[in-house]
Amino acid sequence: MFQFRALGIPVTVDGWFLLGMFFIYSWSGGGRAGIFAAVAIAVFTLIHELGHALTARHYGCTVEIRLNLLMGWASFSSVRPLSRTQRVVISVAGPLAGLVSGFAVLGVIHAFAVRVTTDGPFLLLLDLWRGVVWAAVVISLLNLLPLWPLDGGHIVQKLLERGLGEKRSLRVMAVSSLVLCATFVLLSLASSGNTGRLAGWRLDSERELYRSFGRPYVSGLWHLIAAFPGILLAGLFLLPIFCAVSSFQLLKAVNAAGPGWIGVTDPEPVGRRDVPRYDPAALAAEREGWTTGVTGSFPRGWGPSPWLRAMSHLRANDPAGARLVLADVVTSGGHWIPPEPRQPELRWLVPLLPQPLPVGDRKRSLDLLSVLGAQGDAHAVGTYAGALYAQDPDAEVLYRAAAGLAQAGHPDTAMAWLQRAATEGPDADRLARDVGLAPLHGRLDFQQLLVWARQQPAPR
Repeated sequence: MFQFRALGIPVTVDGWFLLGMFFIYSWSGGGRAGIFAAVAIAVFTLIHELGHALTARHYGCTVEIRLNLLMGWASFSSVRPLSRTQRVVISVAGPLAGLVSGFAVLGVIHAFAVRVTTDGPFLLLLDLWRGVVWAAVVISLLNLLPLWPLDGGHIVQKLLERGLGEKRSLRVMAVSSLVLCATFVLLSLASSGNTGRLAGWRLDSERELYRSFGRPYVSGLWHLIAAFPGILLAGLFLLPIFCAVSSFQLLKAVNAAGPGWIGVTDPEPVGRRDVPRYDPAALAAEREGWTTGVTGSFPRGWGPSPWLRAMSHLRANDPAGARLVLADVVTSGGHWIPPEPRQPELRWLVPLLPQPLPVGDRKRSLDLLSVLGAQGDAHAVGTYAGALYAQDPDAEVLYRAAAGLAQAGHPDTAMAWLQRAATEGPDADRLARDVGLAPLHGRLDFQQLLVWARQQPAPR
């Protein structure tokens, strides 16, 4: 195993990747053609993963690449949540990078080929052309097939998720992948002979790898892409087997979860366990103020919260006074009780908060983050959580951001924050009991995260 950096992105190459390149060399017939094929696969696998990684980095993610056996993958994590569209773009970027760079390299090879007049250099360029076609064009198009867990499968699943929800979209993706893999294998077997319409189509498509080299450049590329379905029948059994196994595992995981999934009963709001430390008389006075509109009598040392005082100004038709008071919601000092984040009156106060939202006392800033989430302001949650985490990089910020985004109707972005939160501070009890995370309980990735968190050792 060795490591290096490509365009500033750390890349780890496992020994298995080198073994995979040896297999490619052997399967390609060895010699010069095998060397070109193996090198092209290695280079364009890295380009493919760089497409994913650079796009993810553009969205603010921390990224790294690992190359292993006959594949590679780009892993990324983000403090700020990623939207469904951003994740689709990241998935598309890998195959697109392979195709664009492959077309450019093929253009250079073709430009040299048209100037060659002797057989030796022409055959060398032909071997190079064939290696790049497989590594860049064919493999990039393969990755766009709607099969799990290829990039195309992830793209289709994310698109289906909008209408079906995650669990149903994963099941549909798994079943359709299994059907397509079985169909592919049957067609490949049916075309394995030397006679018949399917066999003729397959053989003609394989020959196009060579014919395209002698055509004008654009015409050659067009014929290559048009021949792609027939090339699929050329005996690529590893792809459907790999996809079928992955799809079966996905379907098994979804079905095993059952309709109830893992029990996450008895949720409770964050902060509920903190209530007993508040003075009961102060708590009663604060609640009375919200219920009746009249501030009750607070015990010595306690007073109404800035939220309640702002609401009093708003009820008196004094929005300027409300804005002034709300500037103190994250200020340290004084004893007051924060409101329940879901309190309906807060929806009138959130637009009056100072901009940019201030970061101050840790607990009161976290309370503000919870209010933003409960009131459905997803943009404010992401922006404020990012600012708060930059000042206080604590998993609690990530948990609250995830809960807020889940309540605001952004489950994908909520899971991105939640996965980072669980990584930094595994807390299975928090995952199961936080009522703010309840909208995520039916998701497969939430269930998997909960299982993982329960397996982690208890913090010392």
